[in-house]
Amino acid sequence: MPFLGGTGANSIAGIAVDPAGDIYVAGTTSAPDFPVANAFQSTCPGCENDEPWGTGVFVTKISPQPANAVLLTRNSLTFASNVVGAPNQEMQAVGLMNQLSTPLNISSVTVAGDGFSLVTSDYSNRLPCTGTIAPGTGCIVQVQYDPTAVGAQSGTLTISDDGPGSPRNIALNGTGQPDFGLSVSPSSVTLMRGTDSVQFTISPSATSGSPVLGVPVALSCTGIAPATCTFSAPSATINFNSTLTVSGLSSLPGDSLNFSVVGTALGQTVSQSLSILIQDFTLAASQTSASVNPGQAAAYSFTVTPQEGFNYSLIFACSGAPALSTCAINPNDLTLDGTHPATVQVNVTTTAPSATYRVEPRLLPPPGLRAWYELAGLALLVLLSVALTVAGAKTRRAWLGLALILLIGGSWICCGGGSGGGGGGGGSSSSPGTAAGTYSIVVTGICGSGPTQLSHSLNLTLKVQ
Repeated sequence: MPFLGGTGANSIAGIAVDPAGDIYVAGTTSAPDFPVANAFQSTCPGCENDEPWGTGVFVTKISPQPANAVLLTRNSLTFASNVVGAPNQEMQAVGLMNQLSTPLNISSVTVAGDGFSLVTSDYSNRLPCTGTIAPGTGCIVQVQYDPTAVGAQSGTLTISDDGPGSPRNIALNGTGQPDFGLSVSPSSVTLMRGTDSVQFTISPSATSGSPVLGVPVALSCTGIAPATCTFSAPSATINFNSTLTVSGLSSLPGDSLNFSVVGTALGQTVSQSLSILIQDFTLAASQTSASVNPGQAAAYSFTVTPQEGFNYSLIFACSGAPALSTCAINPNDLTLDGTHPATVQVNVTTTAPSATYRVEPRLLPPPGLRAWYELAGLALLVLLSVALTVAGAKTRRAWLGLALILLIGGSWICCGGGSGGGGGGGGSSSSPGTAAGTYSIVVTGICGSGPTQLSHSLNLTLKVQ
């Protein structure tokens, strides 16, 4: 059976053969270059990182195949992400097996791609791929990854020889991490519309394994317009905080703002995403116009919908109703639950025309003068009686005429006659009711007071015919 295993310790725990002649081998290995194909786990992290007790478990199926071939243990190598400039680099290996009946001559082994290189000074590799590889033997190529940039990097390991299938290419993949990172607190906030600013804490820190300490990180924002951002420390040293203030939020047209904080240092750039949600409410009516005759009521309804979890109390006001009408809102105050819409009713009641009887007041002398008038009239009657007693017949007729005139005049004054008003008379007056016309009624929902007050209005049309 061809040799199975890699450069580390290999232990076989069991072997079985199925009816088709396929061989199954199970065991453990600490070899980073153990040959794999269609494996559930294609790498052995403990083996590859040279950990003292790193061990992988394997189950290998070996099918009969022609011996005239050159085989590789892996078609690709994927390295764990590492910090740019870190002192420790990961190393992985690829094994080559010469299953030809003749020697295999290796002409070159090269690596292309930033961050990837051949390991040539590792004395533990007793089987380097150089020179001639005898039939039934193999060799090992070791590659290390030292990231040179932040982000994904790729390369190619190429083995050239005089066997069939040369050159043999193995894909190399790795990811470079920045030497520092940014933490943001909080990463998301929720504000009521009308709030103009909010603050975040930005904390630059060194990535684990990074040699960078005390390096200033330049901070900026992207995607912030129409709002603006300012930092208490625009160039924050690693492990020290900077306060970010985002202003101009009251002019946001939408209900959210998603932006990023960007840090730049040592030619590297990192970013953190932040979000600001704006709580608000909307007023909407399916029917905004009604026509009535004077004396009738117009009924409207509208829906109040919370946005981004708006769960505050609202009060409603009505303006623009015509004279001789009333506007009632039910409910007049409302607390939203942040999720469900609520319905509000509006009723505008008009007044019908009407007529009423009116009694005209009479103009009477003031109570004090009225008493004097009555005394004066009594005195005149006494004097007339005396005069009539002593006067002759002719003179008596004259006095009687004068007495009649005075009696009529006194009655007129005491009872309140004359064109100046005072006593009696009547008439009627009318109420025109709500005047015909088209009126614009404004219903306003209000939350809070002062500079942070939030309000929205809904326009309704009332036609009085």
